[in-house]
Amino acid sequence: MQLTSSFFSLLRMPLHWLFVVLSKFRRHLYTHGIWKRKTLPGITISIGNLEVGGTGKTPVTIALCHYLIAQGKKPAIVTRGYRSGIGKGCLIIKDSQQLIGPADCRPDEAFLQSHFLPTVPIIIGSNRYQNCQTYLQHFSQPTHWILDDGFQHLSLQRHFDILLLNASKPFANKFCLPVGRLREPPSTLRKADAIFLTRSTYPEEGYSQVSRMSGDKIPIFSIPFFLSYPKTLNGKPCPNNGQFAMVTAIARPQFLDKHLHDLGLKIIDRHIRRDHGAFRQKQIDEIYDRGHEIITTYKDFFRHPQLFKPDHTYFVSLTVGIEPEVFQHLFLTIDH
Repeated sequence: MQLTSSFFSLLRMPLHWLFVVLSKFRRHLYTHGIWKRKTLPGITISIGNLEVGGTGKTPVTIALCHYLIAQGKKPAIVTRGYRSGIGKGCLIIKDSQQLIGPADCRPDEAFLQSHFLPTVPIIIGSNRYQNCQTYLQHFSQPTHWILDDGFQHLSLQRHFDILLLNASKPFANKFCLPVGRLREPPSTLRKADAIFLTRSTYPEEGYSQVSRMSGDKIPIFSIPFFLSYPKTLNGKPCPNNGQFAMVTAIARPQFLDKHLHDLGLKIIDRHIRRDHGAFRQKQIDEIYDRGHEIITTYKDFFRHPQLFKPDHTYFVSLTVGIEPEVFQHLFLTIDH
């Protein structure tokens, strides 16, 4: 089986190199002004990654917005809304209310961000520049535009690029799509202004490998992640003697599974879908009918909140440990 997998990977290697050449050429066109970038009023900051999914863009975006709000700023989040059903349309959330856009769309990460950032506008859709213009037609200008998953969105000019890499395996298997998980080759990290090594379990994890690739010219910060103890929406803690089903469609479910195991919770069943995948009402009802309670994430809940019984569902949140000094250092760089 492993030999067969290696054989097919070898056959796909030309596609890897084609992907590398095209991604570098695309950056070259924008960097040298052959393809023009559009500019938003105010300060634009992108938060992105090289790998497909799972590096923690959403909690880092939330942490950055909390910092800006504490400094008296008014940030807005601009996101593509992957697998939200919006397509080329525009959806705007403000004051936790969906104000503009199709009512049947459920961008899970955007609704999650809105839950923890009720005063921060969120602008969702593939044409980010045009969507921001739509926002400005109705609302006042933000001080900062935060491009969530924006490292490869080169058509928008930004003042600062924050690149997230998984500390334990910063460059995945070092191959680009479709052979590996990288959207761009590892050398592209030199285009970042700061690098966050996320999910780090000790301060130096991944540092030397990334530092060699970046040439010691880019500030690198170790960013630990924390998973909370499961609680209901009203804050009731999960009992440690219950029987639970883990239900999730996130990029790295193994971290959630290990966390629940380390807590000593008894997971009877696991229902896992691919990232942003959907569950059916019948599937969820069958779990409750068997007398099991559900443990899931806020991201899964906000994708389809009507599926879950709040009193029999416990939620795990993901937060990041970013000291204020990290953002202070970054903004000193932007201001100068």
